[in-house]
Amino acid sequence: MYRFSTPAANSGNRIIAAFIDYFIALILINLAYMILPSFIGGGILRAIITMAFGAAYILLRDGLPFLDGQSGGKKLMGIRAVTENGSHLTNNWRTSALRNVLLLVSPMIVIELIVMLTNRDQQRLGDQLAKTRVIAVR
Repeated sequence: MYRFSTPAANSGNRIIAAFIDYFIALILINLAYMILPSFIGGGILRAIITMAFGAAYILLRDGLPFLDGQSGGKKLMGIRAVTENGSHLTNNWRTSALRNVLLLVSPMIVIELIVMLTNRDQQRLGDQLAKTRVIAVR
């Protein structure tokens, strides 16, 4: 359990963690693309399904139980998203999706970055919407 008053994670670590997470999403998309031909065939359906794998990771990454409620990038950077009461997001799919849904829209990524860098608490819009905060855990 972490306190919401714990100092926010370094914005540089958050940005690096996000790049790592988008790289993981790209790997998932490529793996799905290589595996799915034997099940689906080609065309638009295959493209939609493969993109869904990456989108699902981005949405639910902070709730992954096998990473103790951290995304792959956050785990590597030693940071974690927590709720207002200080709980980590393990299996908290609703909060994870709520805080990350804006990151699926390309222009919002830039807006989220600007908001995070100019916000005193270093919270991006998704954090404010889901009432979460990213803290250092090292």
